[in-house]
Formats: sequence, C-alpha cells, structure tokens
Amino acid sequence: VQAMQLGAEVAFVAARLDVSTRPAARTLRTFAATVRHVRVEVSAAGLSLEGVGARPLTAVRLAGEADVALDLSSAEIGGVDAEVDGVRVAARGRVTRLCAPELDLVATASGPFREVLALARIARDADADGTVVAEAHVAGPAASPGVAGTIRIEKGRVAWFTPGEVRADVRLVDGALAVDRLEWP
Repeated sequence: VQAMQLGAEVAFVAARLDVSTRPAARTLRTFAATVRHVRVEVSAAGLSLEGVGARPLTAVRLAGEADVALDLSSAEIGGVDAEVDGVRVAARGRVTRLCAPELDLVATASGPFREVLALARIARDADADGTVVAEAHVAGPAASPGVAGTIRIEKGRVAWFTPGEVRADVRLVDGALAVDRLEWP
C-alpha cells in the first residue's frame, strides 16, 4: 500500500502503483542531448482519494500514458482511463506549460445512473435505473478550465419519475451546471 499526502486535507492511497518510462529513466542522462520527450505509463489498483467531499472516492483501476517533454513544455495524453465508484472515466488530449498547466482535453464518462448520482454527490443509494454517458471538452488554465459538452441519459428512471431518453448540451459556469439545450422526446 502506497500513500501520498496531496494537501492538508487530501490523501491518495493505492494498493498497487506502477510507473514506467521509455526510454528508461536511468538512460535519460546519457541521451539528454537528443531525447526531448519521454513516454510515461502509470497503472494502479485499489485506489482511494480521501478528503474530497463527504466520503472518499474509490477506483478499481487507473491506467494512463503520456508523452512528456523533458523541458515540461507539454504532455500529449494518449489516454487516462479509470473506473471510479462504478463509473468509467477517460481523458485524452494535450497539456501545455506543465508548471502552470493549460488544458486541451476530451473527457468521457459513462455508468449506471444510480452510481453517477452518487459520484456527483447528488444522491447516495438513489432508487435509479438507466445509463448516463457524458463527453466534454476541457480547455484553459487547470485552475479554472472551461468545460462544455453533452450528457445523455438512456432509459432513465429516478424513483417514480421516468424521463427515459434525455440529451443535454451543458457547460460549467462558476461551478454550476448550465443547460444550453435539452432534448426530451
């Protein structure tokens, strides 16, 4: 078990964490004049992120790979994939100026409606059925990125309310979800 303190109130715990680089980190000094990027691959299992919200987030798995410029000017994210509290999430794209990151990513998430409501801290153990699929473009400074995309609910039901099929174009505005367009047949 590996633990890492991410801040005063946030802790990251992993039962298994593997990090590898190509070329191998020990050879980078030898090739420093010619090597400008390194591929970093990360995989982990049994993850927990505590101090975020009312209860810890847990991930069954996390895997990712990126080509990182040695001068930290950019990283091409080939893929980061995880399963967090029953919801599959992924991201791909580019991050520039790694010391003050600028994001240009496409993020996706999908999972059972019930688990999405719990992960979003809307309702834990909700009486809900259906599937939620979301895709978003995340761009701008990492501290305050612009986020816009689509959310689809397939065969949705929450308690007695059955919206069925719903599609919405959304964006984040000051931490709140704004709906620009809603399709509900």
